Amino acid sequence: PTTRIRRAVRPAVLAYRRGRRAMVNGKLEDAERHFQECLGAEKALPACHRELGQVYRRLEQQARAQTHFETYLKLRPRAPDAGKIRRLLGVPTGP
Repeated sequence: PTTRIRRAVRPAVLAYRRGRRAMVNGKLEDAERHFQECLGAEKALPACHRELGQVYRRLEQQARAQTHFETYLKLRPRAPDAGKIRRLLGVPTGP
């Protein structure tokens, strides 16, 4: 069973890495495509949602960015960068 899970996640991880590389190179449309491929392979991979949020934020598509950031926070509410993402969304982070 573990091997089957790894095989299912591998395409998502590869797409994620391609997306990150495209972002670093400023190719936002390519990054978007790769991160969408990532989600197509594994819908519950939080990092792909976070990165799509960043892509859409840079493309000034705020509603789409918000959707992916919110999904990221639902999947990883205690992520190390959750406070930063909540601030981007304008959500109070506590006292």
